[in-house]
Amino acid sequence: MCAEQVEANDVPGNAPEPLRRVIWETMIRSGGAISFAEFMALALYHPEWGYYARPGMRTGRRGDFYTNVSVGPAFGEILGWAAEARWRLAGEPAVFHLVEQGAHDGQLTDDLQSGLVKRGSPLASAARHWIVEPLPGRALALRTRFGDSVQVVADLADIVAPQGLFFCNELVDALPVNVLVARSGRWCERVVGWEKDGPVWLERELQDDSLPEVVADLGEAGPEGHVTEFCPGRKQWVQQVGRLFPEGGWWWVFDYGEPGVRGETLRCYAGHQRTQDPFQEIGRLDITSDADFGAMSEEARAAGLEVRPLQDQHDFLTREAVIWLLSIEQETSSVGHIPVELASRIRQFRTLTHPGLMGRLFKISEWRRL
Repeated sequence: MCAEQVEANDVPGNAPEPLRRVIWETMIRSGGAISFAEFMALALYHPEWGYYARPGMRTGRRGDFYTNVSVGPAFGEILGWAAEARWRLAGEPAVFHLVEQGAHDGQLTDDLQSGLVKRGSPLASAARHWIVEPLPGRALALRTRFGDSVQVVADLADIVAPQGLFFCNELVDALPVNVLVARSGRWCERVVGWEKDGPVWLERELQDDSLPEVVADLGEAGPEGHVTEFCPGRKQWVQQVGRLFPEGGWWWVFDYGEPGVRGETLRCYAGHQRTQDPFQEIGRLDITSDADFGAMSEEARAAGLEVRPLQDQHDFLTREAVIWLLSIEQETSSVGHIPVELASRIRQFRTLTHPGLMGRLFKISEWRRL
C-alpha cells in the first residue's frame, strides 16, 4: 500500500534556513507534501537561494563536478568549427544565431566565440550570440561579462532567430524529475513531506493527471521497490526549443544518459562527492538524473525536427575536430615543436574523447530542420 501524504498540521513551523522555509511553506499550501519535481525545482532554481542562483564555482577542480567546459577551451573551440560547418551547409547566411541554454557562467559561449575570432572564421562576423538565463542574478553576471556581444534573455520565446544553432551542455539532466516506485504490483509516486526538522520521502497514490500516460509507457510495475524517474517538463522544453529557427537550423544536446532510461538514476554532488540523499545541504547540492535520449528523440520528431542517430561524444568530437587537429599539426610543424598552449589543447581533446573518460559517458543528440 502507498502511504498517505503528510497532513499540513503535522509539519512543524520551524525551518531555519530561507530555502528550507520556502519548501516547507510550499508543502503547507499543497496539503503537506509536494512532488519531487517541485522540490528539485526549488532546490536548484529558486531565484535567491537555489543551487544555481548561488554565486561561486560549480564545475572544475574547485567546484562540485567536472563537465566538458571545465576541461578547458578545446570543447568550445571544436564546437566553433562544427558550427561553422553547419553555417556553410545553411548557405553562409549573413546572420546566423548561436543560442546556448544552461550556460552557467557563460564559459562555453566565451570559448566558442573567442575561438571563432582568434582563427578569423567567417562565422565570427555572421554569428549573433544568445544565452537563455531565467535566474536574475546569473543573467546580470552574464550581461556584465559579455556586454553587447551576447544577448541574454530570460526565456526562449524572447529569441527571434530565423536560422541558427542551439546547443546545451548538461542541461537536460538538471530538469526536475518526478519519482515512481513499484508497490504491490502497481506504481506509486515518491513525494517529499516534512518530518521533525526536514524533508523526507513519502509515498502516495498517483495524482498528477499526466502520470497515467507515463505509467502506460512504463508498463507494469517492476519488482517490489523498483524506482524510476521521469521528467514532466522535458516535452514542453523540446517543443519550445523546436520553435527556434523556422527557416532552418541545428540543435545539439550534450548530456549523459541512454535511450529509454528505466531505473533509479537520481544522484547528488557536492565537492565531487556523490550522495543519494537530496535532502542534505539543500541549495548547496547539485541534483541530477540521466537523460532519456529515446523519449527526447521522439519528442523532437513530434516537434517537426529530423533526429540524427545518437552519438557518443567521442565519435562526434573526433569527426568535427578534424580541421581543428590539422590546424594544430600545421602550427606545430611551422615552429618545429609543440607549443605549451597547443599541448594543453591536445590533452583536453584526449580527456573529452577518451572512451574511459568523457568520450563514452557523454552523448549528443543532434536535431535539424533544413
